[in-house]
Amino acid sequence: MEKEVYIDSKVLKEIKKKWLLKQYEKVEKYLKDWNFNQITLRLREPKKDKIYYFKINKQFRLWCKINWNKIFIFYLDNHQN
Repeated sequence: MEKEVYIDSKVLKEIKKKWLLKQYEKVEKYLKDWNFNQITLRLREPKKDKIYYFKINKQFRLWCKINWNKIFIFYLDNHQN
């Protein structure tokens, strides 16, 4: 059973606008393979919200929620601001 990755349309628009699509596609491949060691998936504070984040590059992070075999990406964070 393949893992599914869902991304909010607004986030995808931002990724394209900031020229991050190629980097995102690479990360998405790791997500679909459920290979979280390659992307360093981390739990955000407060942990009870169960919101995870991972890097696209040194500047940008994607926030997501994981539900069984589905990953929902809902926010693009500029880490340097």
